[in-house]
Amino acid sequence: MLGLLSIASGTLTTRAEGGTRAGSLRSAVMALDTRGWLDRYTAALGSPPITDEDVEKLLALAGIAAHASERKAAPVTCYLAARSGVPIVEALATAQRLADELAEPGVPHDAD
Repeated sequence: MLGLLSIASGTLTTRAEGGTRAGSLRSAVMALDTRGWLDRYTAALGSPPITDEDVEKLLALAGIAAHASERKAAPVTCYLAARSGVPIVEALATAQRLADELAEPGVPHDAD
């Protein structure tokens, strides 16, 4: 959880609770577009590039999670899907099924 945001010298710095540096972003201009970032990041991880189709599916998965719960569930849901090893299409179907179940009127569910 991010506890502190500060801007100094054109750089947005986030600090996690406890004061450790979580990351730094240029506030004025983004260095790369989405495709550029994803290609560079997967290369840095030693992974093959992600397809545009898989990007769209992951964005849909994140959208389902964000609308069915709190927004912060979106990136964690994508991580959990990747960690599970199930195909993206299966993870997407599972998330949609869960969201549909939660949206049914009169069906009790746990609220966090």
